[in-house]
Amino acid sequence: MVQRIKLFAVIAFGIVSLAGCSTATKTTQDTPPVSASEKTATEVRETTTNTAQTAVYTDFTQEQYSELLGKKPFAIFFHASWCPDCIFLEKQIKENIENLPPETIILKADYDTENELKQKYGITVQSTVVVIDKDGNAMPTLFGPSLDKLTSAIEKSL
Repeated sequence: MVQRIKLFAVIAFGIVSLAGCSTATKTTQDTPPVSASEKTATEVRETTTNTAQTAVYTDFTQEQYSELLGKKPFAIFFHASWCPDCIFLEKQIKENIENLPPETIILKADYDTENELKQKYGITVQSTVVVIDKDGNAMPTLFGPSLDKLTSAIEKSL
């Protein structure tokens, strides 16, 4: 009986060890590809040094904002999940991301939670875009812009 318990323990420990080993050796092939519109903070950071790139549309973080401000032009889209105009513009951005200038970086800031950022740029309504030039200066604010107006403003900032 003792030998059976020991054998079971050895087998069970081996299975647990193998299971742990299989997750530790997971490769990047197991992860699905990320679209240009869903890049992480690290990928956005890498984008700032990459010369052959596509436009980036990603959620706002203070870290990204700090890394880009005064170093590279970018846009901040003040988005609200309940706003029909925001939803429409976001859909347009995602569908046309490949047509935007390749240097484009658009940070999607949550209108309902980014109060300090709204105050800094004088934002009072959702579906507003602020384009920041490479020197860190805000260009004229775009209220509910069409994709064409947004693209034009981004091109002027480059």
